[in-house]
Amino acid sequence: MTEKKFADSVRTHINTVIRLAFTYVGSYAEAEDVAQDVFLKLYTENKAFSCPEDEKRWLLRVTVNHCISRRRTFWFSKRAELPENLSAEAPAEESGILEAVLALPQKYRAVIHLHYYEGYSVKEISGITLPPILTKAALFSLTLTGK
Repeated sequence: MTEKKFADSVRTHINTVIRLAFTYVGSYAEAEDVAQDVFLKLYTENKAFSCPEDEKRWLLRVTVNHCISRRRTFWFSKRAELPENLSAEAPAEESGILEAVLALPQKYRAVIHLHYYEGYSVKEISGITLPPILTKAALFSLTLTGK
């Protein structure tokens, strides 16, 4: 992969990778670390993709895998949350939506993000997430409960 192609990939997909990672790790700084690791893997593996959508799907799958691995570490389970008075303020409109999504169980967060923010179908989501999380059941359940 040339440096120009790599830079284009980072510029195109960095926000998507960070947003997906954030739904797993719950911290912007952690999400940035995950994104850095994901793009490092893209660069070092020198993968060739048949189309831009394949590259995006690969990046999302690697992001999910890396987040799952990171959440299993001892450090992640023992970390302390940032006190509220030190956290950054989000706009009130976005804050409510973000709080609602983050209040969902982990297995629903990624599904919601990939479906509503990235536009993936249920079948595509099941191909991206490992292990396949309750895609149809998750979306159906959320529709019925109104959460």
